[in-house]
Amino acid sequence: MAGAGVAWALMPASPAGGSRSISMASASRPVAGELMAAIRLADQSGSAKGLLPQADCLPDSMTMVTCMAPAPGITGVVLSTYPSLQTLYSAYAAKVKSLNSGAIQQNYQDCGLTSPSAAGEVAWNHQFRHPRAYSIAQMASGRVTSLEAAGRVFCTMTDSAQEDMVWTQDDGKLMGWVAGAPHEDVWNWWMAVHHNLVLGGAGSPVKVPMPMPSR
Repeated sequence: MAGAGVAWALMPASPAGGSRSISMASASRPVAGELMAAIRLADQSGSAKGLLPQADCLPDSMTMVTCMAPAPGITGVVLSTYPSLQTLYSAYAAKVKSLNSGAIQQNYQDCGLTSPSAAGEVAWNHQFRHPRAYSIAQMASGRVTSLEAAGRVFCTMTDSAQEDMVWTQDDGKLMGWVAGAPHEDVWNWWMAVHHNLVLGGAGSPVKVPMPMPSR
């Protein structure tokens, strides 16, 4: 169909706890320039290299991109941006509840391979730590610095062993959702990719190093 692309959606489980599935629909293709640029950079960066090919990603709107099967074990990824931290964390809480039988429990367990639980919800930062000292409300207020917590992450596993991870990144007001199996592949993908997604931050231009004047 001329001028149309394929838009995919990761469908959540029913409240009773069914499996999640992938659906496909025809849609026009907006630009979503900032997200597509972030995806392109991440796919060329560090441990995320080759894990988020731009060819596997299509914009669903100016603020949402869906990537289908970008890496082994990854069924799909949805990346969305929001106009404020308040709207970002409202969307995050709603998504977590949709994947967790309508409930959200903050700052419990973790999402690593050594976690004793199949589910967890914590903050994360770029020091590769997952602090439990901050609430969703505190982060939505903007009072938590990016050094203390750069975002939050929730993980859960279905009875069919599909892993879902939902995370936020305050810089760029980004929310991501990745699903797949086995869970180790999903965890390793998230660990590599979320540290390499770079968006607009607080809106300040990137500072470029300049040569020192000669004396």
